[in-house]
Amino acid sequence: MAVDNFASLRSIVYASSLLFSVVCYAEINNNSIVVLDHVSKNILEATTSYGDRISYCDNQVKLNEAPKLDKEYLNSLNATRENTLTAVAYLKSNNYFLCERDARLELAFHLGTMESIRRELLIDPSSVKKLQSIISYPSIRELELELEYLKLPKPQRKYFESVFGTKPYDLMKALESNQLIRE
Repeated sequence: MAVDNFASLRSIVYASSLLFSVVCYAEINNNSIVVLDHVSKNILEATTSYGDRISYCDNQVKLNEAPKLDKEYLNSLNATRENTLTAVAYLKSNNYFLCERDARLELAFHLGTMESIRRELLIDPSSVKKLQSIISYPSIRELELELEYLKLPKPQRKYFESVFGTKPYDLMKALESNQLIRE
């Protein structure tokens, strides 16, 4: 998720919690208000943590060297240029997701808690569902990349995973350093 998306995410979460507070508190009891305030606070803190994690992961992308592939070994695996491009793109996306995962899960948990409470109090939880979906689940493009990657023979995938590891990296640097960009 891009940093610009994060800024709008934070404002959406904050605005939805404020709206929820103003519109719905008149219909619920004081104990429920305290619980909702607590969960809203947790969502805001988790959103901040997620933003901090995005900054950390972005910094890791800048700091980490582009992984270098062994062309001879790729040839022995019969890995085509397309196989290599698929692996580089998928692993870039997956490694970034792994970097953010714990912060995403924490935020998704608190959003799920808010959704559950809203459902229990018979309040429309749909505003939380969309946000939770964005945070918790991969996009269709990420899943398409994964499916293409999973089509690669297992020995190729094992090699690519051993080279690229789990740290975030810069896609363009990886393509350039492995001479995968055509002019």
